[in-house]
Amino acid sequence: MAKQATLIINAVGPFRLHGEPVVKAAVENGANYIDVSGEPAYLEKVEMKYARQARENGVYVVGASGYDYGTQDLGTDLLKRNFDDTLGYFEAFVKNNFGPSAYSYSSTSYYTLMDSLSSTEEDNLGQMRRSIMPDRLPKTKFKVPDKGLLWKLKENSLQGWILPFPGADKSIVQRSQYYDYHVNGKRPFQISTYIAFESLSNALLLGGWMTAFGMLSKFSTTRKLLESYPEQCSFNMFKDSGTTKQQMEESHFEYFFFGRGWYDGDNVDELNPNKKVNANH
Repeated sequence: MAKQATLIINAVGPFRLHGEPVVKAAVENGANYIDVSGEPAYLEKVEMKYARQARENGVYVVGASGYDYGTQDLGTDLLKRNFDDTLGYFEAFVKNNFGPSAYSYSSTSYYTLMDSLSSTEEDNLGQMRRSIMPDRLPKTKFKVPDKGLLWKLKENSLQGWILPFPGADKSIVQRSQYYDYHVNGKRPFQISTYIAFESLSNALLLGGWMTAFGMLSKFSTTRKLLESYPEQCSFNMFKDSGTTKQQMEESHFEYFFFGRGWYDGDNVDELNPNKKVNANH
């Protein structure tokens, strides 16, 4: 298949288990490749093992093309290009707006999340990252403010309760920043990613579920229970049938990007960030 194809689109996860052989076949046989993975260990392993060969063979390997990862990376680039001066740090917020039918994700995402949480110690992410990003990037002493696990945001464009976003967005943007600095000479900036809720109760429910799910994923006995009953264990947040057409038609998501930095000529190592640019999509 890879020998006959110009482009292979892979939407079958978990990619950590099933993705690499498809990438290998594509790269070795001259086919471009794109997937919707959001698994840092898989994405960074693929870059470490196949980036050089892909360049030599003149093919593109594009991971993380799902709705949030692509939006995050493009939004980051948009803010960087329109900030004009020196961008110091960047906060991104995703807000899901579901309709009367609520929303159910595919159970494949459920299994992917469970597999990622249970395999963090085996993945050697630190070693892979040192391999694909061996050089330290320049930083100022001003970091993204630590807001804690749950906090309330009050901006003109977005108000609500905020939790850290558990996806791969941050690691994906960091790799883009590394590339942009070394290839294009663009100064990198720090980033934090969050998910926004209108109600405190919804934030607490998801935060509590994620905590329990993460703990139960690490033990073989409880993991088997989670694997056997994805709908019941996720309170119908994940289903084998995935998202219905009606749910998709009733729902949409928004991204909000808040950048903080300095005007040109400011001493970025001594002066607190004094310029602010916001964008949303």
